[in-house]
Amino acid sequence: MCDCYEAPCKVCGLPLPVHLADWNTKRDEIEVFCKGHIPKENVRIFTLIESGMYNTHHANYPAHKNGQHTGSKRVAHRCKPGWKMGIRALTDNARANIEGNHPNIGADWTIKDL
Repeated sequence: MCDCYEAPCKVCGLPLPVHLADWNTKRDEIEVFCKGHIPKENVRIFTLIESGMYNTHHANYPAHKNGQHTGSKRVAHRCKPGWKMGIRALTDNARANIEGNHPNIGADWTIKDL
């Protein structure tokens, strides 16, 4: 089982889809960056090479099902080739588990380590 969640960009707060493999890395052991705020060093950059998508759940959204308030709404986000995000490992543990820490997007990407 993995920890899949939305983490805010360290700079602007944009929610980004994150996958941490097998709960080996804690959420506070990484920083994430949107395309516009990826630093120039000490970061792993993921760039989509095909279209992909991810889902988010927005709590306290006025979603209704059969007249009942559900309290959340699932929203699909589509990403085009060239979409990017960065993940910075802050601890030795996060660096040791780097291969399992990546975007939670159903698509292929390239990786560049700076």
